[in-house]
Amino acid sequence: PYTTAADTSVSGYNSVSGREVGFQDEMYLPIVQTNCGPGGCWDTAIRVSNVGLFENAAATIRFFPSDDGSGSLQTGFQVEALLGLGETWTINLSELVPEGWVGSAQIFSDDQVVAIADRFKAGTDMWITNTASNAAAESEYQFGAPYVLFAPDVRLDYNGWNTGINVANTVNMENQVNIQYFGNNGNAPQGQSQRLAAQGMTYFYNPSDPSEDDCNQPADQVPTCDFVGGAVIISTSPVAVAVDGVKYFGNDENVGQAFSYAATANVYEFQAAPLVQKGTASTGMGDTSGINFLNPNAEATFVSVDWVNPSGFQADNFGDSVVWVPAYSTGFVYTMFQINLPNGFTGSAIVTSELPIAATTANVNYAVNGDGTAIWNLYNPCGFFRQLGDCVFVPEPEPLGTKIIDTEVEGALVCVYNAGVDQDGKPT
Repeated sequence: PYTTAADTSVSGYNSVSGREVGFQDEMYLPIVQTNCGPGGCWDTAIRVSNVGLFENAAATIRFFPSDDGSGSLQTGFQVEALLGLGETWTINLSELVPEGWVGSAQIFSDDQVVAIADRFKAGTDMWITNTASNAAAESEYQFGAPYVLFAPDVRLDYNGWNTGINVANTVNMENQVNIQYFGNNGNAPQGQSQRLAAQGMTYFYNPSDPSEDDCNQPADQVPTCDFVGGAVIISTSPVAVAVDGVKYFGNDENVGQAFSYAATANVYEFQAAPLVQKGTASTGMGDTSGINFLNPNAEATFVSVDWVNPSGFQADNFGDSVVWVPAYSTGFVYTMFQINLPNGFTGSAIVTSELPIAATTANVNYAVNGDGTAIWNLYNPCGFFRQLGDCVFVPEPEPLGTKIIDTEVEGALVCVYNAGVDQDGKPT
């Protein structure tokens, strides 16, 4: 769990809830890339693992170019592989496309699979990871437009951070996407809008200019300067979204940092961060976490963060943190500011709110030789994509041959064994 100056780069990804894998629908990586810029070119390693119920999984990855939002089944291409149970399939995008390619990847299979994409730029030691999102998990239970995803950590023209919001259309029809930004005081700068063709992909890129720090920029620029807040992505049909933050330059030496996470429909009153850490306050170094909240409600809410120590019980001696978050606003807690947390703290956090919120946790260690930044979505009982009302609680079937019940029928002892599962996953 600890990183040091001996590490070149770090990244992080979310494990996937079995409730999301159980849908066995298409999954999406909103951005995969080989484009070039400061420090050289990006490359993307895609990893697909068979975690299903049967021996083999026939997996397909279909790629769609960005094309400024215009895409179709005719403009894409696909690769296939047969995966044994537990097998992982890895491909490098640079072996399939030329330099400068940007697009999205759709993954589907005849059995349950999970996937991640590692994007890396060796020239700047940058490394970011996305967990493939299940399109059905994000939108299956939203009946009718608009569809909404939430991004709790968006940094625009702030201390050298550039932000890209990458949007992939998951349906075979046109889709209108609108992005509304929200600050930490309820302000809502002008949004952005883009039409996406069927299976199209686009990205909203907001570059930073260090010369414009401290709001030294034209007043008509949108969003406003030195913006640290969140965003809401609204669409007429389901989309998958990855939010990138990259820092190529800035007014300090902490450049070459990068993070990425999936915008999510997970808004809930009770969430968990499995890993939070605190470095050394006197030096500002060491693994340190910040938890960001986005309140998408029309009313303010109190958010409480309880720190949990590694031994598995609430660390009452460390106290908790309470943040008041206005309507349509963001808030955060930063472990370095928590005086009661000891230097070198590693533990977890339980986040509770009066109203449903979205949340992420970022972790950074500037002592790392290169990119020391990672970010994760928080979990609710349904995983990290869905609202609680969006998941169906289906009990896991017993293994084949498990005795389910002993009963007496007309004086005879009858033993019932599990012989399999039906199409709904129920024992037969």
